Amino acid sequence: MQKLYVILLILLVWSCSTKEKKEQQANELVIPVTVRMVGEIDGPNMISTSGTIEAVKSANLSTRIMGHVDKIYVRMGDKVTKGQLLLSINNTELSAKLAQV
Repeated sequence: MQKLYVILLILLVWSCSTKEKKEQQANELVIPVTVRMVGEIDGPNMISTSGTIEAVKSANLSTRIMGHVDKIYVRMGDKVTKGQLLLSINNTELSAKLAQV
């Protein structure tokens, strides 16, 4: 039983000394800072410009037949390859005109 008391006493003393060391180490790690007042500066408050953004490579698309666009398979900025389907066109009106002729 006495051994248990001795061990508890040693642990109590050891835990108290580590708190003091931690506090001392925390005080040693203080970082100096510089405080400045906020104020106005002379100069323009806002700069306004205009410009145009253009792609390096671009292409104008057109179709050989008229009609309404059913579905678009690509979005702006997508990479496309030669022969890839870009959109589908509903040409029922053109087919009807051809049947009338």
